[in-house]
Amino acid sequence: MRSISLAIAVLSFALLGTCQRVPTLLEQIRDLGVLRVVTRNSPTAYFLGANGPEGPEYELADRFAAKLGVALYIYTVPRLAQIKDEITSGRAHLAARA
Repeated sequence: MRSISLAIAVLSFALLGTCQRVPTLLEQIRDLGVLRVVTRNSPTAYFLGANGPEGPEYELADRFAAKLGVALYIYTVPRLAQIKDEITSGRAHLAARA
């Protein structure tokens, strides 16, 4: 019985030693150096204008990335339902939709 308790204790310590703290989303963004934002192509959110990316959601995301000191990677998906998929899969850090 004592050997079983000892084995469980050793196994527990071994498993605990392999656990690492999962970095926060903010830490992941900073480590990656890029804020990935998914949105839809829309004049009320994000669009490519004559001078490049424009739109209120783009402006907010761009300022947030600058505040974090990282680059902004913003991309569009054709359907609104795909935005949720991009977030839940981890391909995007934030969603911007209007």
